[in-house]
Amino acid sequence: MDEDISMANLKSIDTGVELTKESLEDLKNFISRIYLNDDLCESLNHLLESRFLFNCFMTNSYYEYHYKYDRTEMPEWLKEKMFYENRYRYQTAFVSAFKGIESFFRVNDFRKHEIEKLFNNIDYNDISFDTVYKRRFEIFSGETEEVRYGELLVHFLKLRNAVAAHHNKKPPVIITEDNICEIQNFLVELISKALTS
Repeated sequence: MDEDISMANLKSIDTGVELTKESLEDLKNFISRIYLNDDLCESLNHLLESRFLFNCFMTNSYYEYHYKYDRTEMPEWLKEKMFYENRYRYQTAFVSAFKGIESFFRVNDFRKHEIEKLFNNIDYNDISFDTVYKRRFEIFSGETEEVRYGELLVHFLKLRNAVAAHHNKKPPVIITEDNICEIQNFLVELISKALTS
C-alpha cells in the first residue's frame, strides 16, 4: 500500500466532515453573490466582527430547549451586572452590527425620518418597510414579538445613538445580550434574503 494512503489515513477520512455536491454548489453560489456585491460583503464583515466580539449564534434546538427558558428566568439585576462587566464588548458588538445594517442599505448614517427612504436604496424581494420581522431575543426584555422592519430600524437607531453618538452618559442605556442577539439575527435575515432574491 502507498505510504500516503495508509489504513490510518483512510480511517481519518471517515471522521471528517463530508461536503456534499449540493453544499459545494451552495457555497459557490454564496461566494459569487457576496463577492460581486460590495455592500453585502461589507455587511457580512460587520456581522462577523460583531459576532467575534459577542457571538449569538445558536442552533434552533438549543434556543428552544435551553436558552429561552434560561433567559426567561434571568433576573434584571443579573442582566445589568453582565452589561457592566462587558460594557465595551456589548456596545462595540451592537454598533458593529448596526454598521452592517447601514452598509446593507448603502448609507453611512441615517436619521429616523429617513428610514422609509432606505428601502428605496435596495431591490431585494421581501425586504420593505412593512415586512414583518419576528423577534427571537428582545422578547425576553419585554419587546413585542412581531415588528415591521422599519419600526425595528427605529428601535436599533435609538439604541445606537445612545451608545455611540452621545457617549452613553450616566445612567447609561444598557445594551443587553438580547439587543445584540436581535440585531445580529436581523442582519442575518437581511443578508440571507438578499442572497436568495
